[in-house]
Order: sequence, then structure tokens, then C-alpha cells
Amino acid sequence: MKELILAIGEGTNRDIALDRQRIKKLEQNGKPTRTRINKEHLDLLASTLLSKAKMGQRGITYSEAADIIHVGKSSICKLRNLIAADPRFNISWHPSRPNMKVISLKRFSEVNIEKSLNATFNGQGRSR
Repeated sequence: MKELILAIGEGTNRDIALDRQRIKKLEQNGKPTRTRINKEHLDLLASTLLSKAKMGQRGITYSEAADIIHVGKSSICKLRNLIAADPRFNISWHPSRPNMKVISLKRFSEVNIEKSLNATFNGQGRSR
């Protein structure tokens, strides 16, 4: 009888562990992963935002970002977690349009990107 109870307990623990693994796999299924292509997309987005910031534009909408990267708006929505996790970007609400978000560069990131670009092209960084 004790052996049967122990066998049931071990089976239950194993089932719980397998359920946890399945749940974790399902939760991770919808999240985009950091790939080479995603990195290229984010780098393109950062350089475009830097050039737009130099012209005075603060940020871009998801649909504008989709046009820049040449993907659909739904793909930008899927990349939202990667964009938010990247230290170069800031996602905030549009100042005049309700229910619309804007992707912009963080201020310190803009300065760092500009310094690295100047160092690359001029051989040295320019201080602000």
C-alpha cells in the first residue's frame, strides 16, 4: 500500500513538472527572439530615428516604423517587446492622438549614437 502511495506521489510530481514545462513553452511561443534580422531592423530604426531627430521630429508611429523596415504594422506590434527592451528606444503615447503610440530615441541614446557615428566618420567623437 505504501509503495502504491509513493508511486502515485512520484507520478504527480513528474506530471506537475511536465505541466510547468508545457506552460513555459506556450508563454514563450508568442514572444519574438533576438535574431540577426531583428537586430538589423532595430539598427535601421535607430539610424532613421536619429536622422529624423536631427530634422526636429521627435518620434514615429508604428505604421511609419513598419514602412521604414518594410514589414507590416502587425510585425512592429510583435517586435514591441524587443523595441521596449532595447536601451536606445522609448515607447510612449502620442501627444495629440489618443490610442496611438510613438517610438522615439531616448535622449542619452541619441547623444551616444551621434558620438559613435561622428567617431566613425571623422575619426573622433564630438562633444555636446
